[in-house]
Amino acid sequence: MAALTRGDTATALAEFSRAYGVLPYGGNDDVAPRIALELARLERARGQPVAADSRLAMGTFATQLTPVRAEMEELRAQIAEQRGDPATAIRNWRNFIGLWQDADPELQPRVAAARTALSRLEGR
Repeated sequence: MAALTRGDTATALAEFSRAYGVLPYGGNDDVAPRIALELARLERARGQPVAADSRLAMGTFATQLTPVRAEMEELRAQIAEQRGDPATAIRNWRNFIGLWQDADPELQPRVAAARTALSRLEGR
């Protein structure tokens, strides 16, 4: 995280990739899903949406981490839109909205943006 905070995305990508390779799936630990999320963001920013999307499978195990799961659903929706897959984007936007519909006020603009994207994709 220090490299990411410094803006050194190349080092952050290398470090997150190494960490992701040894992370256990499951458990109550929130480290693995957070690393997977940050790695997916970096890969998407590098123009690797397929790789980024594959990292987000870790969210399946983030059952106690609603904020992380919501952010993963948001990123999945964005990647699906980028890849031209409206059905997947719709599903992920709905998941995101369902997880954060009652979130704190400072998060509500993201929920509103998700609702706008969902309406656009559904042709409303």
